[in-house]
Amino acid sequence: MSAPQRPGPPPPWRPQQVHGPAQHGPGQTEWIPRVQNQQPRRSEPVSFEDAPPAPPSNPAAVWAMRIAGLVAVSVISGFLWAYLQSDGGGGGGTDPGAGETGVQSVPDGRFTFTPHADMREPKVDDDCAGNSRGKVKEFFQEHPCVRLTRSLYTSSPAEQEGVVPSGSEEVIYTWVAVVEMNASDQAAELHEIAQSDNTGNVTDPIIAGMVDVPGIDLTYGLGHGGYHSQLIGKYLIIVESDWAPTGDRSKAQDEFLTAVSEDALRYGQQYTSSG
Repeated sequence: MSAPQRPGPPPPWRPQQVHGPAQHGPGQTEWIPRVQNQQPRRSEPVSFEDAPPAPPSNPAAVWAMRIAGLVAVSVISGFLWAYLQSDGGGGGGTDPGAGETGVQSVPDGRFTFTPHADMREPKVDDDCAGNSRGKVKEFFQEHPCVRLTRSLYTSSPAEQEGVVPSGSEEVIYTWVAVVEMNASDQAAELHEIAQSDNTGNVTDPIIAGMVDVPGIDLTYGLGHGGYHSQLIGKYLIIVESDWAPTGDRSKAQDEFLTAVSEDALRYGQQYTSSG
């Protein structure tokens, strides 16, 4: 006779697989599998990726840019310096026409000259024949000049004491002419004519009526005073100086006026390319 069947221990509980809505009995719960969290928790810091490192600098390029900057500053400084220099004047009195093309500074000299109050700037002309007389005029009619520049200055040197004519003010009038010819041989020929006696001359500003100086002879102008000239290539500089009123000058007076004219040559040299 077989042993009677006894109920054994219940088998371990396993969730029933259901294919439809779960049916729960009283007191039973449904097992739900845990879902992995894919988002960072709020309490955890959000991580960021670091920016890629900057490429290494090229030392050669950096130095090239620095050198280029220094060169640019030097060039600008040079232009500024040249501009400021163009507004300056030379020594030895007023430098008329400073800053103009082709005009150079006037160096220091023995005497101090001041542009006449009625002729602050030089007068420039290209008709030398119409502004001359005598054989000088005839020369210009055959050989026209390129340019004629005339200016008038005054000076009151202390050295004139003892030689200034009686009745004259201690003011010396000096006019400077710069004649530019087309060639140096023409300028040399003009020089020979101009420095000879009774051959005429370029008309000075007083004779031309540019300036009124009481007491100066309107036929000869300053021609009774001291004369000096200089040939520089195709340029001829002519200078005459005298007191007012016009009169006969002694040897000492003529020598002193000639020294004044010689010193004033530098005011004509500024208008020559090689002055």
